[in-house]
Amino acid sequence: MVLVRATTQNTQISCAIKASNELVKNLHRDGLDRGCIATFNDSMVVRQSFTRDEASLYRSLNGLSNVVSGGTRLYDSMIDVIKTFQRNGDRSRPWILVVVTDGDDNRSSRGLKKCAEEISRLFTKKSNNFLFVVGVGDGVDSTKMEQSFSHVGVIFLLKQDMFRY
Repeated sequence: MVLVRATTQNTQISCAIKASNELVKNLHRDGLDRGCIATFNDSMVVRQSFTRDEASLYRSLNGLSNVVSGGTRLYDSMIDVIKTFQRNGDRSRPWILVVVTDGDDNRSSRGLKKCAEEISRLFTKKSNNFLFVVGVGDGVDSTKMEQSFSHVGVIFLLKQDMFRY
């Protein structure tokens, strides 16, 4: 499991951290699953490399409140983190990638269509890989996200809908 998030304001970073902590709590099996925390704004940065230790994931997430700045390089960062999975992930296990974002992309070199094609080719076409994009804050165009990613196996949720399913 990898969590990626980008935010631009303190209330949104708090919301993203809270949502990400809930995802770790509900999805990560301590000692068995490996998680990684990465952030993105103008670039993607791994903040916590893959670990089985759930407490390390929480510490990394809770330390993100000082990382707020820059744009939203969503599409390029999604591809970057998928490549991190490919280099460091356990290929014998299912992969779950959760992307938490507060807004639409405004910094990537590739467009949404190209990003969706690469996500399909590199990640979601494999039946045991799952990609969730969680929108937090008012800057997320949920209709655009749903329409753009649904055909390549990406599940889009707004934060308020996250634990309804």
